[in-house]
Amino acid sequence: MNKNIYIAIMSIFALCSCNDTNELITPESNPIEIKSFQAGILSAPASRATTTSNNLGTAIGRGTYNEATNTINFDNDNDKIVITTFQRANNPVERYSYHNLILNYQGNGSWERPMEGETPTDGNEKTLFWTDATSANQLIAYSIPVSNTFDWDSIEVKIDDKSSIKYYYGSLGDITKDTIDFSDNEEGINLMNAEDLLLVKNDTLTPSDNGAKAILHFRHALSCVRVNVNLKDYLANGGDKNTTISNLRVLNQPVFYRWDQGDAGVRALTTDVDNEVIKEKYEGKDMTLRKPVKFYNYNTASADTDKEKTFSFYGLLVPQDQQYYNAAEKEPLKIEFMAHYADAETGEPVSKLYRSTFNNVLLKPGFITILNIDLNHKGEIISYNVDYVDWSPSHATKQMELEKGDDTFDMSEFN
Repeated sequence: MNKNIYIAIMSIFALCSCNDTNELITPESNPIEIKSFQAGILSAPASRATTTSNNLGTAIGRGTYNEATNTINFDNDNDKIVITTFQRANNPVERYSYHNLILNYQGNGSWERPMEGETPTDGNEKTLFWTDATSANQLIAYSIPVSNTFDWDSIEVKIDDKSSIKYYYGSLGDITKDTIDFSDNEEGINLMNAEDLLLVKNDTLTPSDNGAKAILHFRHALSCVRVNVNLKDYLANGGDKNTTISNLRVLNQPVFYRWDQGDAGVRALTTDVDNEVIKEKYEGKDMTLRKPVKFYNYNTASADTDKEKTFSFYGLLVPQDQQYYNAAEKEPLKIEFMAHYADAETGEPVSKLYRSTFNNVLLKPGFITILNIDLNHKGEIISYNVDYVDWSPSHATKQMELEKGDDTFDMSEFN
């Protein structure tokens, strides 16, 4: 046989073999053992120390900030990571594709695979490999908070008679209670941290330290909301100094959410299929799909003067994107709170309920949505605005401003 023809035939045979096994052979297809995993939480270190009205005034969420490394590390010895998918992003090689891997926290941001026999549901070997030294890899993982009450399950959802897809479903707060309550003065932040689901989806992960290490960057899956109620000349004759704001609630909030592994965030349920899954999951229980969420009161210690005072409230909410609002017929974000002050004439205590409505405010996963409410009776004007602050990085960017109104406010559509 002609030598050139023989080489051509062998080349075609090699290409066919690769396509049959879906394993693309490249010059860099030399597996490299992963010696260690490192994982941190993408968050806003600078915002954890600030007390200004435009940034986070107290630390919300799991993890501890390490000033030396400028990172936020996991801080619970019982933390675990479950890697649902780890494989080469393009043309994955089956023998180096992994699913449902468990990592145990070892401290200082480091993680290890469990010893043999510790994880009977984990069918993959202890030693893991990169397919090669240069290719991008897809890594999808989650870490649930260490809590006996955290609600989180993987469920195969039927698409049609021949196929199904795995989704993860969770819920916010205690599903047996009528209100999701973060308001406890002593435990409010801990209650929020106990709901802080962390996710990562990275389609461009590459080996670090010559392939010895895989570095994971998690994001917060839920949406954090801060409401600042600013008193500015709210009462005449210096009455603001003794005025307090309490019992702030966000009404009619979705309780359940879904993670489809398509991104590093969860979303509120919008489909009939989702609702059927919830009914089946909690069969026999009276499940309320929406509840009020009572926020934790954190006073920012701003200028506590006769004419100016700020009360800040924090809570976690299920993210609500444009798809959710379209399905919910754009139901607005409704807030209510109590103002307590002394009557100017009699000195008797007075409590007044305020209700306000935000239209078209999207609650983004991994972001802090800052809602500012200024109570200023000068000229009978009450003004409102909203900021979005990424949980990482730390800087705040005002994206839109709400129109002024007496007791409600609207915002034009935005992309």
